[in-house]
Amino acid sequence: MTAAFPRFFGIGDNCVDRYRDAPERPYPGGNVLNVVANWLMHGLRARYAGSVGDDADGAFIRAALRTLGDDGRYLRVVPGGVTGVSVIVMHGAEPEFVQEAYGVSGAPPLDEGLLAAVRETRACVHLSTNGQALSVARALRGAGAFLSCDFGYHLPEMDAAAREELLAALDAVFLSTGAASDRVVDKLVDGIREVGPAVVLAGRGAGGVRGWIKNTRVARRPPAGPAPVDTLGAGDALIAGVLAALAAGPEAPDPLEQGLSWAATACSHRGAFRVVDRDPCGRDDG
Repeated sequence: MTAAFPRFFGIGDNCVDRYRDAPERPYPGGNVLNVVANWLMHGLRARYAGSVGDDADGAFIRAALRTLGDDGRYLRVVPGGVTGVSVIVMHGAEPEFVQEAYGVSGAPPLDEGLLAAVRETRACVHLSTNGQALSVARALRGAGAFLSCDFGYHLPEMDAAAREELLAALDAVFLSTGAASDRVVDKLVDGIREVGPAVVLAGRGAGGVRGWIKNTRVARRPPAGPAPVDTLGAGDALIAGVLAALAAGPEAPDPLEQGLSWAATACSHRGAFRVVDRDPCGRDDG
């Protein structure tokens, strides 16, 4: 692994999250950006690749990335473009997306510099269906990367041929199944695993996670702790924690335990993650 390149990439969507009860206070968000933010907050070498407009919301996302320690080298600013925005209404600790406009974030950049960096590091790369996952997976075919994708609730909406092609290209699949029964969830994840991914995890909110991690069937509920403040970004934090543990080798913590722990932290505050100024001088080790 060459030290000049990061070991983790997120290629896909971002957005500015606005809560209807406090629209003047924006939060950085989006599935892939949230995953990368969690990696960076835990000291991992990671970079986000995505697109923002040259508007105020795009400047906000760029500033958040700088604060997290990402120098923005793989972030594309689209002249005249509109940055993605989500409007959220809270029901207790549960967010409801009442408006989602992806803007330019649905088209992540795939330039040769990014592709070369992925090939050089044989990185762990996380994608999302909101960010043209199939196109990105096709571009990375043969790059030696470990490919992960979050389908959320969108798996049934995808064209069958595209879904099968994408699933076959992935090493890890994450999806949301809500309150579906154990039997329904197990049938779904077993079918996905047969296509090829070694890791298939279905998030069920307060019901925890079911699925497969390599050759082990897993089922785990969230750890006991304080009542959640806001579950926004909890699933993304879980993904980041699981992937980080899988990439760490045989001495790593239990992937699901780490993922659930990171998810619990994400539930302890409003917004998908807390932006903490890690290096006010803007230094970056690459």
